[in-house]
Amino acid sequence: MKPLFILSLFISGALCHAQAQSSRWMLYSKSPGYTYKIDTLYSDIKQYNKYDDHYSVVILWCSTIKETHSKNIHHVSEYRYKMAIDTANLQYEIKSAIEYLDKEVVHSEVFDGINWQEIIPDTIA
Repeated sequence: MKPLFILSLFISGALCHAQAQSSRWMLYSKSPGYTYKIDTLYSDIKQYNKYDDHYSVVILWCSTIKETHSKNIHHVSEYRYKMAIDTANLQYEIKSAIEYLDKEVVHSEVFDGINWQEIIPDTIA
């Protein structure tokens, strides 16, 4: 249960230190050309003692935004995904995803039967 407690401290600490939040999406990280956000207001942020044969799982929505600029053209692509994080075993699984281009849905998908993957430190945002 300790890893789940640490994750909840991280999320609550991030909420406290975030700049004024004007929408449901909280800035998590930025890198050149990309912005990473976590949905903090959606009611689907859940914590499970047991989920899909994994223990200490947190479910949340994340967003990766990429802005491209060229002469007189500006595009924003966004990839939102529902992620299950096994905090006890440091594994994750993408449950569903939706892709937008300039606020229009391009593609959506539900992933059934996708295997849990190891979380490699310093690789997610």
